[in-house]
Amino acid sequence: MSIEYVSQSISELYSKLDRYRITDARERYEGDFKEFVKGAWSSIDSAAFEASWVVDGMCDHLSEVSSGQIRRLLINVPPRCSKTSIVSILYPAWVWCRSEMSFWSGPQVKFLCASFNNALSLESSTKSRRLINSRWFQTYWPNKIIFEPDQNTKTSYMNTFGGARVATSVQSNVLGLGYDIGIADDLNKVEKEQIESEDERQAVKNFWSEFSSTRMNNPKLSSIIGVQQRLHQSDMSGLILDGEEDYVHFMVPMRYDETRHCVTVRLPHSRNRKPWEDKRTLDGELMWPERFGESEVRALETKLGPWLAAGRLQQMPAPKGGGIIKREWWQPWDQEEAMRYGLEWAGARKEFPEF
Repeated sequence: MSIEYVSQSISELYSKLDRYRITDARERYEGDFKEFVKGAWSSIDSAAFEASWVVDGMCDHLSEVSSGQIRRLLINVPPRCSKTSIVSILYPAWVWCRSEMSFWSGPQVKFLCASFNNALSLESSTKSRRLINSRWFQTYWPNKIIFEPDQNTKTSYMNTFGGARVATSVQSNVLGLGYDIGIADDLNKVEKEQIESEDERQAVKNFWSEFSSTRMNNPKLSSIIGVQQRLHQSDMSGLILDGEEDYVHFMVPMRYDETRHCVTVRLPHSRNRKPWEDKRTLDGELMWPERFGESEVRALETKLGPWLAAGRLQQMPAPKGGGIIKREWWQPWDQEEAMRYGLEWAGARKEFPEF
């Protein structure tokens, strides 16, 4: 047996092993969005990927949008939880790479992705396309997603399967645009003067009314994903929660609040076959202590103040206990209180303060 023959055999063996490895990884990535996020992360972010049950929860719920189990999904999580990276950048790329074809899965799916301004929408659109063209993506899905030359811009690109990803914003007109899956990512600006502006909130309300109703390619099948940190009682999430449509509400506050324990729906792949729920049980327990420890959270709460911290961190746009008029100010009037103010409280005579 010649050395050349042995060398060729070893090379062919390694080539087969590489193909098996790639095939196995590709099937794993297509079947589990969490695995796709972990694998693709370095292609969109120079920082190391940080796993957490919150990220897993977002991924699991988004997966069920692509299975058709969830058609209306609202995600409320604190800032810096990678929600835009996961929802607006990684998720459309994952949907397109999948071999499973349905209305919500496969390279033919049409996305309409909106944010509060054009810059943020364009940034997410560019990163999602850059991921598809990356070496990592092309290793597992070589030349699967090919963009149409005449439909390949920063704001809008279409692939040869007919799938499309269009970026828009509250500042833009959505007439003529449509989607199979619509993504509304932070429609409200986080600046306090903007969210407190009735005109700004009305602009978001008008945009949302159009986006969530007449832009669906198929009203019976099209799905909507809304994601943001809470900013005001009448922000995009407030409009959704006060509306008549039934949304699955994935809501995770920075500190656990037992009075607002989040339970959503049973996810088909769940081992315990129970609805997903916040895994915490202790009031005040932190959401992600490895990333946001007690000192970091306290610093955020101090910097933001009670109103913004209640919304952006706790996903409750009014401070617990009240903001201006405190709940603890309202107490029962009894003998002890009457005596404190020099009023009588004996027998049939019960005096109350002037009001």
